[in-house]
Amino acid sequence: MVQSYYSKNKKEIRKYLNEYQNNWRKTLRGRIAMRVSNANRRKKVRETKDGTVTRKRVEKELIQQKSLCAICNVSLVSNKMHLDHILQLAKGGKHTIDNLQWLCASCNLKKH
Repeated sequence: MVQSYYSKNKKEIRKYLNEYQNNWRKTLRGRIAMRVSNANRRKKVRETKDGTVTRKRVEKELIQQKSLCAICNVSLVSNKMHLDHILQLAKGGKHTIDNLQWLCASCNLKKH
């Protein structure tokens, strides 16, 4: 029952949630939460990096993937691309070249 409601109203529900989230981010509490979250993420990256993530190495990874999404193999040349941590930093992943992959935006956003 719930799943059928969601599938019938998917666009409206997403629109509502996006508006809610955007409005929340504009509040003082939301801005503070986002700053703390971003600071924690930057700290995590600093603590787990090993110097292997450089612009040249990241570009080399894209070439090794033949400019294709690692999940769906769509061309990243004509689509928006995201650099993704295979094992999320929040789940103990490290900010190293071995833990990075290129994904199209839709595949990366489906993961969360």
